[in-house]
Formats: sequence, structure tokens, C-alpha cells
Amino acid sequence: MVVQLHPGVIRARHRALALFAGFVVAAASGAAMAQETEPEAPPAKAAETPEVAPAATTPPAAAPATSPPAAEAPVAKGPSDSARFKVHSVNLNPIGVLFGSYSVNYQHLFATQHALLVEGRFGYSNADDVEATSVGGTLGYRWMWSGEQDSGFVGVNFAYDNGTAGTTVDGTSYDVTLSQLSILPNIGRRWAWDGGFNITLRFGVGRAFRTLSTNSDSAEAKEAVQDVQDFLDKIPVALDTELSVGWVF
Repeated sequence: MVVQLHPGVIRARHRALALFAGFVVAAASGAAMAQETEPEAPPAKAAETPEVAPAATTPPAAAPATSPPAAEAPVAKGPSDSARFKVHSVNLNPIGVLFGSYSVNYQHLFATQHALLVEGRFGYSNADDVEATSVGGTLGYRWMWSGEQDSGFVGVNFAYDNGTAGTTVDGTSYDVTLSQLSILPNIGRRWAWDGGFNITLRFGVGRAFRTLSTNSDSAEAKEAVQDVQDFLDKIPVALDTELSVGWVF
């Protein structure tokens, strides 16, 4: 049996289908728009591994500070390497040689500041018919205040000299002899170098004891000698001098 629907019913159904289709289309469009307008969430970042500070490292131990080598101080010369500290010396008077007078001395330094002096002298001259010779010797002590050969000094000398002069008067030859003993305080200076060379200067004034004599039997000669003796007794002064060069060893 065929059922026929009323045209009004058919139109109502078409309207209902059209509404339903519109609702479905609207719902679909809204969902699409919602998807388009919803902001995309940023991609999740990978978990960052926290940076680990580098392990503290102990710096290498500094090398011990070394000071530059100190300059070597000059080594003071001592008894083993400087002639100034040697104990022996020999000196001679070069000027006296020009006048026929020869003098040489030896000094021994002991106990640092004390010195013993031994000196010998010889002289000869021949002028105006007078021939003279003399010999003498000195024994002395010196205090070297610097404690070495290169030093000033004070001292005392004991000297003995004997001289003889021969002459001829009125065809008669005779000799006159002078003997002198002296005590001579003195002061001086010795310059000595490391190599050994030295120069010594001294000067002293002291007391002299003189004796004048003759081998002549002539009364006139004896009287003349006595006159000279009286004169020498009035000036009992003796001089002590040295200007010498020598070697310390």
C-alpha cells in the first residue's frame, strides 16, 4: 500500500532537514575557526642541563724565588797575600850613596805593632888632603801604630859612630878620631805596597855624647883637638834621619 504524504508534511520535513544541515555546517565552521584562532603553544624546550662550573684547579706551585747572586765583596788582603803584613824588611839610603855614605837597615815586625831595627853605616871621603872614614851602627825600637808595614811610627834609637880623619900639617901626619854615642827619639812614616816595595822617612833629635882625640904628640894638635871638644860639649845635640827605599818580605 502506498502511503501518500501530505504536501505540507513534506515541506516541513525539508525545512527541518535544511535547518539540521545548516546547524551541522555552522558547527563545523565554528570548530574550524576555533582551530585557526587558537595560538599554537610554543614547542617545549628540551630540559637544559645546568652548566657545571669547572672544577677549581690549584695553580702550579711557584718556583722558589731566587735572588740574584750577590756581588762578591772584595777580600781584604791579609798576612798570607799582602807584603804589607810581612814581618821582614831591608832598606837602604840611595841619596847617601852619592856622597860616599852607605846605610842599610833591617826591620823585624813582631806582635803586630812592635818592630826591632838594626842599622849599619859606612862612610868614606877624600877631599882637600883630608881622608876620612866612619862606621856606625844603630839598635832601635819602633811602635807601628797601624799594625802593619804600611804605617806611621814612633821610636827610639841607640846609635854609636866612630870616625877618623887623617891630615898632614907641616909635613906631619896625624889622625883625629871622633866617637859618638847617641840616644835618639824619632818619628817617621813607612809607605808599603802589596808588592813589597816601601819608602821610609824618619827624623829624630836626641842627646849625643862625643869624644874627640888625636894620635899626635904635638902640643898644638892636642890643643886644637881640645878646643873642638869644648865646642862640641856645648851643643850635645844629635840628629837622626832616614830617607830609604827597600823591600818587605
